[in-house]
Amino acid sequence: MSRSTTVGILGGGQLAMMLAQAAERLELSVSVYEEDPGAPAFHTRASRVQASPRDSDRLRAWLEGLSVLTFENEFVDTSLLRECLPAGLRVFPSLAALDLVQDKLRQKVYLSELGFPVPAFREAPDAAAAEAFAAEQGWPLVLKERRHGYDGRGTYVLKDAEELRRFFAERKSPDSLLAEAFVPFTMEIAVQVARNPRGQVSCFPIVKTFQTNGVCHWAKAPASLGPEEAEQITVLARRLMESLQAVGVFAVEMFCAPEGGILINELAPRVHNSGHYTIEGCRTSQFEQHLRAVTDADLGSTELLHPGMAMINILGDFEGPYRLEGADRVSQNHPAILHWYHKKTSGRGRKLGHLTAWGSTSDEAMRHALEARKELHLCPSE
Repeated sequence: MSRSTTVGILGGGQLAMMLAQAAERLELSVSVYEEDPGAPAFHTRASRVQASPRDSDRLRAWLEGLSVLTFENEFVDTSLLRECLPAGLRVFPSLAALDLVQDKLRQKVYLSELGFPVPAFREAPDAAAAEAFAAEQGWPLVLKERRHGYDGRGTYVLKDAEELRRFFAERKSPDSLLAEAFVPFTMEIAVQVARNPRGQVSCFPIVKTFQTNGVCHWAKAPASLGPEEAEQITVLARRLMESLQAVGVFAVEMFCAPEGGILINELAPRVHNSGHYTIEGCRTSQFEQHLRAVTDADLGSTELLHPGMAMINILGDFEGPYRLEGADRVSQNHPAILHWYHKKTSGRGRKLGHLTAWGSTSDEAMRHALEARKELHLCPSE
């Protein structure tokens, strides 16, 4: 990996912050482009451009100074980027891959056509189409906004036809939705998988995740799976990266179906919340692996450093400024580390940081994480 390489990260949230921290350890030059002056990534040593992502002149000038462009998240204007990209700039993941993943319906069609296992789905332009699909698949019904949904935003679980009709009557957007059959899963799992431009592919351990209202609360690794099931998941993840010719780290979120087998829920073309445990838990973190992949370096080992790992998100439970108490007690009293994102204000369900803990099993690691979480107190401040 050349020291003369400059990796640009479009977006400055906590994922960009942890990418920039990994870049420091690799002695890799990173530049972050972000509009918010208080963004988490601006609390690192990365060079920065504070500007609107819609400012084509500033964006174009920033892109001119990069060797590689990557993204904190997939919610970018690919049309504007195509207008601004200088010739020869390497972009990972590709804009074509982002176009596909940005639209949840296109994503599902793509996966289905290639034979990947997904829940039954259909485009739902109106209440009648959604109700017809529910009549085939049964209630409850899952509806998803095709674009810009994350952390539970843009996902709706409707229990019956009356609730569905009321939802459409109150909905303001004319855009069609993705309708999916509800999956009464036995477990939600995720796997991070990396690929570099030379086609080297590497999977991280599979994690069990727990969500409430679409927001991840915790993850623990390795997930309790049989060897055949684990092999099926890693084969699926590798096939996905090859089919997309993807470069970087992607996350594949999946359901363990009640009748057995795996169903792919969604793809994320980036480092992912469910992989935060890898910073302390794996020989190579997902953040370092992503940087290795996009700079076409050899991928690192994803071997677990402890038999069990757990991660708990620290979520806001009120609106407004806050202060954090007890942070110094986490590592003093527990086999755990706190990562704080330096956000100025709390919000209900807002991710403010995370705790990682380790143990002889993933269950023991989770017990340590829960005990460490009790040390922390978020208090409103003026």
